[in-house]
Amino acid sequence: VKEHLIAAALADHAGQYEEALSQYDAALEKAPEFVMGLNNSAFLRALTSEKPNIEAVERIEKALELNGPLHQ
Repeated sequence: VKEHLIAAALADHAGQYEEALSQYDAALEKAPEFVMGLNNSAFLRALTSEKPNIEAVERIEKALELNGPLHQ
């Protein structure tokens, strides 16, 4: 999972969003409850989609279900 997360971060930083999403998906295949992967891929999907992205919403809902909202 760690190698996919690093590859996703590097791809995202380089503007290679499809590759970043692919790496997040690979990480989530190995660890479906990986909250950081759910959150980051949901955020990236929402930012790069031209229309509302149901998969982004589903992923952030799952992350919230697993980890709950963070309160300050």
